[in-house]
Amino acid sequence: MKWIFIVLLVVVGLYFGARFLATSRATPQAKPDLASPDTTKAEGNPQIGPFIYESKPSFSFLAPPGWLNRTTSNEIAAFGAPEEDIEQVDEKQMYSVRAVITIRATNSYKNLEAFTSEVKASGSRLKDYQLINFTGRSLETKYKSSKDGRIKHELDYFFFKDGVSFLVSGIALDSAWDKRGGEIRSSLASFKFK
Repeated sequence: MKWIFIVLLVVVGLYFGARFLATSRATPQAKPDLASPDTTKAEGNPQIGPFIYESKPSFSFLAPPGWLNRTTSNEIAAFGAPEEDIEQVDEKQMYSVRAVITIRATNSYKNLEAFTSEVKASGSRLKDYQLINFTGRSLETKYKSSKDGRIKHELDYFFFKDGVSFLVSGIALDSAWDKRGGEIRSSLASFKFK
């Protein structure tokens, strides 16, 4: 039952991650006119100060400066980068996508080790999956997105308290990880139970 749940969690996570990355185009776009106004701004409200979750167990979290709170009913919190990252497809076409951070929770696991092992095992089923690092409390991977075929870079932090497992994830294009990785890593590390 837990295996089914974690596969479902990964599928749902990929779906909603893709939804937040939906500012990306399924097909590459033409190179924008750099003189035109910026049309890649994200919708959402700027997250100013810490995000505080008051339900039990309560926690606080710092989104990267300038990132927008794009939380929907499908996760506890979701934040999007203020601008899209651009990846050159060929001479005339570019691909753009917005980096995201999400926080999700489940009460389906008896401890942190059971939760992390299921997430780690389910991720290895992704296309072109590459494990970069696993510490027991964090997992860093690369994989090819089934939706758009782009290589994504993901960092997951795992937390467990009062029978609730929390998955705090940051996803960006692998080609933008040098730009986004540091702020995603710092933000995920700011997660603290109250």
